[in-house]
Amino acid sequence: MDTSVPNAYFDNRNPVRQEVTRRFWEKLEEYEVFVSDLVIEEIMATRNVKLRKRILDLIENLEVLSAKSDEVRALAEEYVTQGIIPARYIDDAIHISLTAVN
Repeated sequence: MDTSVPNAYFDNRNPVRQEVTRRFWEKLEEYEVFVSDLVIEEIMATRNVKLRKRILDLIENLEVLSAKSDEVRALAEEYVTQGIIPARYIDDAIHISLTAVN
C-alpha cells in the first residue's frame, strides 16, 4: 500500500475521497495488505506529530516489506532506464518493483 492511502483516511479536504478510503479500509481484513519501509519513512517525515501518530496507528497491523533489496532497487532503476517511470518518481518505481518482486 502506498502512503497516499492512509493519508487519505485522515485528509478531510476532500470528504468524498476520505469516505471512499474509509470504506475501503473496512474491507482490508479480507486481503493480505503490506506497506514498505519506504512508506514508513514517508510517514515519519510527516511534520504534524498528531497526524503522524494517527497514520502509524492505522497501519500498525500491516506487514512491512523491505524496499532495500538489490533486486527491488535494480528493477526500479530498470523502470526508470526504460522510460516507464520518470526518474523524479523513483519512489513510485520502488513501490512497483517491490510489488513485482514479492
